[in-house]
Amino acid sequence: MKQLCRAAVLVMFSAVPLKAQPAAPAYVPAFTCQQESLGIRLPRTYPMLRRIAPIRAETVGEVTNWGAYQTVFRDLRFDGLHLQVVTFSNDPQRYMLAGASITDPQWTPEDLLRIGQTLAETRRRLSEFGVALSESLTIGGDGDAVTIRATAGHIVELNYSCYTG
Repeated sequence: MKQLCRAAVLVMFSAVPLKAQPAAPAYVPAFTCQQESLGIRLPRTYPMLRRIAPIRAETVGEVTNWGAYQTVFRDLRFDGLHLQVVTFSNDPQRYMLAGASITDPQWTPEDLLRIGQTLAETRRRLSEFGVALSESLTIGGDGDAVTIRATAGHIVELNYSCYTG
């Protein structure tokens, strides 16, 4: 009887599908959101960043008081480009990129990852740099990552997630 119960339990559990684990990102140790080859190219200062194109929408988010200065989380929307940045009250020139979403090819004209590029072309170009694009379509380093969203085999969006500390 015990053997029959064990067999029934084994049959029950073998019929339950195992949940698939998501594919791991391609690991590139030196990858950062603003890396020359894979990252997003942005001006070095916050005032210059604000002038790259007309700002369509801006939201001021969380303000953190650090005693001598404050940091402000800002959301900037341009046509085809959405940026999340952290600015510093004690240094108006400085900003840190927290995230970005690109949907227009004007923002990736000569980049390794380009809006409109085929995934086949993307894989070929990345392989020249020793990077194999994973099934998750994500490339990540120790703190930053970029995820590719594709439709019909073409890149339609690049989403950057950037470490700010």
